[in-house]
Parts: sequence; C-alpha cells; structure tokens
Amino acid sequence: MHELDGKDEYRLEDLLAKLTPVDIVLVEGFKNDAHAKIECHRAASELPLVSATNKTIVAVASDVVVDTAGLRCLDLNDITQIADFVMAETGLVK
Repeated sequence: MHELDGKDEYRLEDLLAKLTPVDIVLVEGFKNDAHAKIECHRAASELPLVSATNKTIVAVASDVVVDTAGLRCLDLNDITQIADFVMAETGLVK
C-alpha cells in the first residue's frame, strides 16, 4: 500500500497481474469491477444495501438480519461462516 499522490488508482486487473499464482485473492474496494463481492453492512450506518443495485454482490454480511432479496445473509461477526461461504463459492472446499 502507498499513497497515490494525485495519480489515478490502479486497476484491479493490473494489480492481479503482479501476483504470483495463488488460489484466491481477497480484495477490499473495487466495488465497480465485475468480480463477485460480499457486501459488509452494519445497521448503525443506516445506509441502504448496495446489493439492491449491484448485481455482482453474491452475499451480504451484516450485524443484523436484513432483507437481501434472495442473497445469502451472513453473520458479520461469524468469521468461520464467512470463510466457509467464500470457500464454497470459489470451489476451494476440500
């Protein structure tokens, strides 16, 4: 990580090209890119769910039960549940 000093942000595909081969990459940000995403939502934010308009979101992790319009709702505080979901979605379950 480093400061951009006013330069354009890197594109995710350019950053991924710099990595050595790996099984999975978790990224934060890049919400307008086409990869699958888990939305993190806290009730205290009082913001609407992004998944209502962003079709690349495959699940919502929240600290309360929310209407996810058919998407899986994960417990934001249950790391094992979230990890299991990611492993299943990416096909990395053994």
